[in-house]
Amino acid sequence: MTGPDLLAVCDVCLQLIDDGDGAVWCRPETATPEPPDEGQFLIEELLAAPDTRARWRVTHEECAPGEGYRIAVERIRTWPAYLHWTAHLMGKGWLAGTNWADLILDTLDPASTQPGIRPRTARDLGHRHVGD
Repeated sequence: MTGPDLLAVCDVCLQLIDDGDGAVWCRPETATPEPPDEGQFLIEELLAAPDTRARWRVTHEECAPGEGYRIAVERIRTWPAYLHWTAHLMGKGWLAGTNWADLILDTLDPASTQPGIRPRTARDLGHRHVGD
């Protein structure tokens, strides 16, 4: 066995999270629904607006115990598991009010230095089309 496809790096201490020691989590009740489209916004207004989406966190239990909706790190350590969780979460009405898509895109970015869910082996996708 070669180990998991994905590693979990704590948002707080920036160390790897072992199985049983942490979770990927968010508090969906803090999500702000998308405002209704009531016309044109100035680009400056959009850029200045705070990000009110509920933030997914990846943390050790001892650094910041996960509150709200939790996925134990050992349950999201492979690409198929990550895809499964994404499909599962798409059925939740509150997912659009979170930054789950940002978490996925950051995981896929070979140049990212952010904590979170990281591939064991970074692969440069070279901005090719999906499936290449």
